[in-house]
Amino acid sequence: MPLRFTSLSHGDIAFGFFNVQSDMLLLENNFFFADVFCRQITALEDSRGEGLPFNVWHISNRSDMGDFRSFLGEKRDVGFWGEVYRHYPYPERPEDFHQKPDGWQTQPEVTGIIGKYGAQKEILFKVDPDKELVYIGDYCFSYPVFKELIRYVWVGGYPKWQDGIRPEYVMHMKEKIAQSDQPFFRGINFAVQPG
Repeated sequence: MPLRFTSLSHGDIAFGFFNVQSDMLLLENNFFFADVFCRQITALEDSRGEGLPFNVWHISNRSDMGDFRSFLGEKRDVGFWGEVYRHYPYPERPEDFHQKPDGWQTQPEVTGIIGKYGAQKEILFKVDPDKELVYIGDYCFSYPVFKELIRYVWVGGYPKWQDGIRPEYVMHMKEKIAQSDQPFFRGINFAVQPG
C-alpha cells in the first residue's frame, strides 16, 4: 500500500507499492518499477550532484489512474489500477497480503497495461548536497524523508516483503548504501519491526 510522505515541494504525497504481486511503485501520478528505483538510488553515490535521467510513466488524468478502493480489495474495474487488479487480484486470505519478492516477473504485463493509460516521461533524480535536498522530478525531499522512501522499499512497504525475503535488487541497494559515506544515505534504519 502506498503511504503518505511529506515533500517540501508538494506537501503530503503518496509513494509506494500498490499491488502485492507487482513491484511497480507510484510517486503520486508517476509510476516506475522498484528495480529501476533501486538502481537510481545506488547511482546517486557517483552522481556528484548531476541529475540522473529517470524514466517514469506519467498519468496526467487522475481518473485514468482508477479508484483507490482497488487497493482495498473492492471491485473497482476502472483505470490503470482497476485493470492491474483484474490481472493480479487482491489476495483472498489476509495472511497472503505481503509484497511478493518475485513481483518483478509481472513487469512485462504491467508495462503493457500502464501504456494504455500513461506516457513515458524523463525526469531527473538528483541531490543538492549544499541544501541537503533530493529531487525526484518536481518532488523535493529533505534527506530524512528521502531516507524514509528508501526504508519503505527495503521493508517492502506495507505490509512488508513476504516471509522477509527481498528481491536481489533491494539487497544490492542496501549493500551499496552500507558502503557509502554520502550524507544522504547516513543513518538509514534497516531494522524491520515485527508485525
